[in-house]
Amino acid sequence: MSVLNSGYRVGFDYGAEVRPDGNLIKWKTEGKKLCLVDGDILPYTVGFIVKPEAQIRAAMRVDDGDKDLLTKSTGNFRIDQAFTKPYKGKRPADKPPFFYELREYLLSTQDAILADGEEADDLMSIEAWRLAREFCEMEGIEVGSNEHKAFANYVVISKDKDLMQVPGWHLHYKDNSYSLEWVTRMGYLRPKYKAKDGKMKKLEGGGLMFLYAQILMGDDIDNYPGLPKCGMNTVFMALKDCKDERELYFTTLALYKKRYGEAYPAINYRSSKAWADGITLSTVSLRRTMTRH
Repeated sequence: MSVLNSGYRVGFDYGAEVRPDGNLIKWKTEGKKLCLVDGDILPYTVGFIVKPEAQIRAAMRVDDGDKDLLTKSTGNFRIDQAFTKPYKGKRPADKPPFFYELREYLLSTQDAILADGEEADDLMSIEAWRLAREFCEMEGIEVGSNEHKAFANYVVISKDKDLMQVPGWHLHYKDNSYSLEWVTRMGYLRPKYKAKDGKMKKLEGGGLMFLYAQILMGDDIDNYPGLPKCGMNTVFMALKDCKDERELYFTTLALYKKRYGEAYPAINYRSSKAWADGITLSTVSLRRTMTRH
């Protein structure tokens, strides 16, 4: 897919030169910092802004092929670990237009790495932590400290809020401008309020503070419910003054004990009739598909 034929923006810094045929020259791999880019975000971002008529025109110009060759999401370890609700159970099964084509383009032209059994943000987090520990242990300094900040040689680029838990440099792109943010190991919580009535509309964060906030609030995107009746305001007030991970842990644990007591019989969602019926329907659908082919 040529960037010249897909809305090329004159003057925009693509981070690489554009060849006469409209394709990007391979992004630079040499420099003082290692850039960890979340490749999952690019196909989703592009796919969701594609107009239906553009998808139809493109489909008529290419041969039909097997798009399942690059699909690895079914091997995600979280699918088996999810207990009370299916992991990402609310997400539609269909990918946005050109998702697989764009992902294959990144794999074939930019030396992208395809995560198998985990997600791209897992690999990015693991690599960022490896680089952080490698340097900090050698120098005898704390990960996320000011000393680490001065010499950190990696930067994380992603719109996935979960990666904000990783200490280190993060590059953000918003309103046509870039900004760098340093996230410490402990991190922060940053509430956003409505201009009209002053009520909290969003709770952003980073580092360990944001990790424990999500344990309490849950995550609708991943279909994780969190602690019932524990909203943003409750979470912010409970965690904002914690000074270390020990305080974060025991504060979070106390809220769960207050709700459930010392023990709680969690029910596996796979034991429900609705889930069993869904599996049966999927199996029948699969058999019919295989019969047709």
